[in-house]
Amino acid sequence: MVSLAVRRSEMDALTFESAEEFLESKAYTRPGVLVLDISMNGMCGLELQSRLLTEAPTLPVIMLSATDDVELAVRAMRHRAADFIRKPFDVDALVRSIQAAVVQNQALLMVERERRTAQAMYSRLTTIEQDLLLLLSDGQNEIQVRGALGVESDFYERTMSDLLQKMGVESTVALVQLSHLIAATREEHHLAA
Repeated sequence: MVSLAVRRSEMDALTFESAEEFLESKAYTRPGVLVLDISMNGMCGLELQSRLLTEAPTLPVIMLSATDDVELAVRAMRHRAADFIRKPFDVDALVRSIQAAVVQNQALLMVERERRTAQAMYSRLTTIEQDLLLLLSDGQNEIQVRGALGVESDFYERTMSDLLQKMGVESTVALVQLSHLIAATREEHHLAA
C-alpha cells in the first residue's frame, strides 16, 4: 500500500522484504526517504533506524506502527524519525510526510556537501593558515591573531589573502562562517568516535 501511494504521487519507490534485504542493497546510500514499519520480520524497524544513525545519518525515516505505544513513538523520534504515523493511515497524509522528508533530506545533503567541501579545503591549508583560521573563528581580531602567531602585519596580510583564496571566499566573515562549518564537522566526527 505504501509503494502504491508513493508511485501514485509520481515518486519512485523501492520495496524490500526485510531490513536485512534493505541493508544488503545499500539503497540507504542514495538520497531519499525510508518508510519503515515498527514490526517487521527479522530486524525490527527501530533496530534498523538505530543502525542507520551511523550508516546513513542524513536519511529521513518515517516510522509506521499499528499500535499507540507512546514509548515506541518516543524512541523513534529520539532516533531522529521524520514522522511517526499510526496504521491505518491516511494515504495523503503519508504522501505529504514523505514529501516533507524529501525536502529535509535535500537540505541535509546540501549541508553535508558544503561540510565535505569546506573540510577538504581546510585539509589543504598550511599549518599557519589553519592556526590563523582557528583564531579568527574564536573571535580574535587581527592584532590578537598576529600576537598569538608572532607574525608581522605584512605576513598576516599575505597569509590572510592566501587563506581567503584557498577557501574560495572574499571576506573574513565568510571565512569565519566556513570555519564554524568545519568545526561542527570535526566535533561530530569526534563525538562519533
